[in-house]
Amino acid sequence: MIRWNHPQKGLITPAQFIPFAEKRGLIRMIDTWMLESVIKQIGTWNKLGIDNPIQISVNVSADTMQDPQFIRSIKKALKKSSVLPNQLEIEITEGVQLKDISQVRKNFKLLQELGIHIALDDFGVGYSSLTYLAKYPVNTLKIDRSFVWQIPTEKNASSIIRCLIQMAYEMGLKVVAEGVESKEQYDFLKNHGCHSLQGFFKQKPIPINDFENQYFDKPAAV
Repeated sequence: MIRWNHPQKGLITPAQFIPFAEKRGLIRMIDTWMLESVIKQIGTWNKLGIDNPIQISVNVSADTMQDPQFIRSIKKALKKSSVLPNQLEIEITEGVQLKDISQVRKNFKLLQELGIHIALDDFGVGYSSLTYLAKYPVNTLKIDRSFVWQIPTEKNASSIIRCLIQMAYEMGLKVVAEGVESKEQYDFLKNHGCHSLQGFFKQKPIPINDFENQYFDKPAAV
């Protein structure tokens, strides 16, 4: 998820500037730039000879998901960087309002045919959760942080998460929990079979160079 490192104000979260970008009609430009940058970065890491291929998820706005040129720009970036399609996952927020449903379905189908994974973000907080699962080819469910923050103290939230994990297993989907910030949350989710955990408990957002120094053993320059 993109952050804006402002020269005076410091790190600005997407919740602060993305709505402004959407109102100003800049969101498609940002989405395209972000996707191209991520694909290029995956290609760079591939060249380092990393044993386990990197997969990165990128949040995409409803406007971009409804753009007929969306798939073309992804194909171009993948070809240019020699990145495998399954190294990219597109995230769309479950609560967004989609106007051009036919174009979205077409784009989802084309993404699936390319081998790009699709994640349904913030699952469980919108009115159309199950409708999305029925209409679109989704690979991953991301449980919204509003449920995660309530475990293990709130019984209802814990029960909902257990049900979502079970449903994902039965549908053959990967399940990711967002907003994990404590060991109690981490242990609960891990013990109930959640595939992946995302949140500050394991790692806060960091610059690319810091990430590489922390997680990769770079080969010596030749």
